[in-house]
Amino acid sequence: RPHQLWVRVRGADGAAPSDQLLFQEDDERFWLGTWKSRSGKILFMGCRSKETTEVHMIDLVQLQEKVAASGPAVEVKGLLKMVSAREQGVIYKVDHMESCNALVFLTNAWGKKEFTLCASPVDAPDRANWYEMDSFQYDPSKYLLGAYCFKDYLVLSGREGGLTRLWVLHLSLDAATEKVDVAKAQRIEFEEEAYEVNFSSRNKIFDAESFRVIYSSMVTPDSTMMVDSKTGASTLVKMEEVPGYDASKYATLRLEAKARDGTLIPMSVVFKKDADFVEGKDIKAQFQSKQRPTYLYGYGSYGSCMDPSFGMSRLPLLDRGMAYVIAHIRGGSELGRGWYEKEGKYLTKCNTFDDFIDCAKFLKSTSTASKIAIEGRSAGGLLIGACLNRAPPGLFDAAVAGVPFVDVMTTMCDPSIPLTVIEWEEWGNPNESKYHDYIKSYSPIDNVQSASSSEEKDGVDKCGVADYPALLITAGLHDPRVAYWEPAKWMATMRHVLAESGSGDKPEPVLLLKTDLTSGHFSASDRYKWLKERSFDYAFVLDVLGLMDGSPKL
Repeated sequence: RPHQLWVRVRGADGAAPSDQLLFQEDDERFWLGTWKSRSGKILFMGCRSKETTEVHMIDLVQLQEKVAASGPAVEVKGLLKMVSAREQGVIYKVDHMESCNALVFLTNAWGKKEFTLCASPVDAPDRANWYEMDSFQYDPSKYLLGAYCFKDYLVLSGREGGLTRLWVLHLSLDAATEKVDVAKAQRIEFEEEAYEVNFSSRNKIFDAESFRVIYSSMVTPDSTMMVDSKTGASTLVKMEEVPGYDASKYATLRLEAKARDGTLIPMSVVFKKDADFVEGKDIKAQFQSKQRPTYLYGYGSYGSCMDPSFGMSRLPLLDRGMAYVIAHIRGGSELGRGWYEKEGKYLTKCNTFDDFIDCAKFLKSTSTASKIAIEGRSAGGLLIGACLNRAPPGLFDAAVAGVPFVDVMTTMCDPSIPLTVIEWEEWGNPNESKYHDYIKSYSPIDNVQSASSSEEKDGVDKCGVADYPALLITAGLHDPRVAYWEPAKWMATMRHVLAESGSGDKPEPVLLLKTDLTSGHFSASDRYKWLKERSFDYAFVLDVLGLMDGSPKL
């Protein structure tokens, strides 16, 4: 992990440079990083764990003056200033609003779980001096993620209603109170029902009156747009070319499935229009009027969001009549920080698995899905493994688990494994009995059993390995996050249980393990090899579902 910050002061006229250690982070939970304010006047250094942050800053103007006066002999460490000391559970992000001589923060302090916008004077950045802006108060329906300061305005990125959002804020400084407030706020609107929009990293001009965003949906390829900061109007600059692709042949929509506890789980759907599709009529009604084989994808961990963006690799599935569905299950942050921290982490982790199963049940019960293939990677592989054990037999027809994190208990009990200590803030520390027992209740390897239970136990179906769908597991020999022996151990466990108990009069399920001897955690780095690997996964699914000969009749 990055844990030290060094600076090199170059010597003038051939003098030797000076290397200085500015900061060292000894807590293994924290990673260190640096970034420059958009004004270019301040360098920030942040230490962050999964639940806590601490930021320091250096005034670059002052540093430049010191270097000019003292050369390599300058003591840079003395210029490193604490913004606000770490406090367990408090996260904050910061940028510099030069026109107001203020620092702008997004923070979950004061119990504001979805993050609130606040500010402080540059020379008094401690949390005791932070204040919220009266005209843009905390709203729990808005999950704020990023604040990007320009010369005359501020862009906020976040989430609202399950989608990514952008707001443009024009700030003003009250001369009497010397506090910053929002003079005007506007949300940027887009036409499609489900989409992803992000602030572009290519916004390098600090005094620009417009800014770039990257927009896409499940039918719209990545598009660079310019947004006018005064009107909020967006203009298309460039759309990624996808050879042979015609967006008008496909449709996207949003569905909601009711989980067993009554929570509504959003799903994003893309499918190819059939010959009977009528433009202008209700898309949802037309989609649900016919059964389609369905590819259901999920992740649901670390607060990571699986947004409805474009993926050209899905087109071979869609062109064969499949629907592609992303389940925005708890454990991600699609519906806010609470969707992750309160509903899909630690002792509520099983909501993640049950949500995914309930989404599949919804697709089957509404006669939307004729057959269902499921996929998840890494922690999403844990999702697949846990769901295979917890879902009723026959719900899934095929499953793909990529580099799956399935030996949760063993990994979390061994702090010598890289990342384990950091991961305790995600799954819990099994040295505490409550976390030990809970992790063991869902860890896929620890819950492989021979036969399915006909009745529900603890409100959860128990599926035996003999009733598993066809399963493909992929692993990488050089994976530093999920070591190759973990999926291999899972496969060996399933084969052992199956050999011990047999499958009765049923055919044994297809259980395949594919280990790439050159890849790491993120599959092949070469894009052509990546496409080859992806085609292998899809070929497996299409073969199992009986779609290798072309499109099914809808």
